Amino acid sequence: MSKMITSYTPSLPESSSTDGSQPDETPIEDPRFIEVRQIDPGQFELEMMFTDALKHDLSREINWKKQLENSTGCSIIDSSPVTEKHRLIVKGPSEQHVRRCGKSVSEMHDRLRKKLGFTHFFNIPLSICPGYIETLTSFKEQTLKLYQKAKGMDRSIFYPTQKHHFTLLMAQILSDEEEQTAIKILEDAQQEFNTIINGQPLHVHMIGLSAMQTNTSNANVVYVNVERTNAYNAVQEIAALLRERCKSHGIHVEEQRTDEPVKLHATFINTKFRRGGYRRGLDASKLIETNANTDFGEWVLPVLHLSRLGGSTRFLAKLPATPDDRLMRIPGFFDCVKEIRFCEEIPPSFPPPLFDIPQSDTDTQETPTEAPKEATSEMVEPAQNETQPVKDSSEDTPSEQEQK
Repeated sequence: MSKMITSYTPSLPESSSTDGSQPDETPIEDPRFIEVRQIDPGQFELEMMFTDALKHDLSREINWKKQLENSTGCSIIDSSPVTEKHRLIVKGPSEQHVRRCGKSVSEMHDRLRKKLGFTHFFNIPLSICPGYIETLTSFKEQTLKLYQKAKGMDRSIFYPTQKHHFTLLMAQILSDEEEQTAIKILEDAQQEFNTIINGQPLHVHMIGLSAMQTNTSNANVVYVNVERTNAYNAVQEIAALLRERCKSHGIHVEEQRTDEPVKLHATFINTKFRRGGYRRGLDASKLIETNANTDFGEWVLPVLHLSRLGGSTRFLAKLPATPDDRLMRIPGFFDCVKEIRFCEEIPPSFPPPLFDIPQSDTDTQETPTEAPKEATSEMVEPAQNETQPVKDSSEDTPSEQEQK
């Protein structure tokens, strides 16, 4: 933790006031600073409010806290160790001292948050489109038959079709208050969404396969591309609007790492789901080369969801349930917190014909009739890969491409 302190400059300018007069530099602004007040001559107090449970994590950083107090001449007091109100008090000899100390507390808080990963994401479900699951499932079965000898091929690495979606923005939401803020952002932006799509259904054309990795012979993520049309551009505008609104309202979101607001894609294979709990790449070179221009259909996108991920149980367990009967429920999809509809009814899409599933030699050979055998654990193929909850969907997003 000492490295975090070395970047902090504890000494104040000589002209700074320590007797309670107005500091001679612009006060540090932070939305977590509630109030700075003078409680005694030469004694100031800064109240800081945190909307998540990380305030207690801050209190446990004992060495960091002591070093910061020694270097700034301030004291940091956990004023509500038991209640749900996450309130810290910083006391020091001047307003500038407590604001500088408070700034370091905020920076440490942000570093702790980054370690936690994402808890929610804004997304457009694909599996809600009539015919989508059947189309992609038939292609998965075809792939398993045609490329069964490809290095690393296994049924468990296919992303469950009922979870297919376009990720627009990953978010970290650690309290009910933050979740309600994100919900209100969606509600307030609905009219702007309607303006962006110009009252027209969002038709996206999905065509061809690509990999997140340059070396397709050792790929970890294979995805379906989206053709760049007006609908594609509209989704980019919606993603950019969500990012701007979330950041302005204090919601922690992923950083934009590409020229576009989001790399629009539908994950088809992700080797992090490989049975056995280890990750090994797939030789997807032939698969991608053969299907570079395969038509996966034109789909109409009816809704936008704010969903909870499945792996952030420490904080999500504290959030209330979402009993909204009007939600367009999707069996096997992520827990939806808020839904924005681009249209009231789900319009028809234009799926391609189902993909042919070739029969292998063993499928066509006649086998002698045998008495039925009693099922054993070795005979039953595990099905957990199709229902396994996603621990951290952020790995499917452009912000994590380097790790893939």
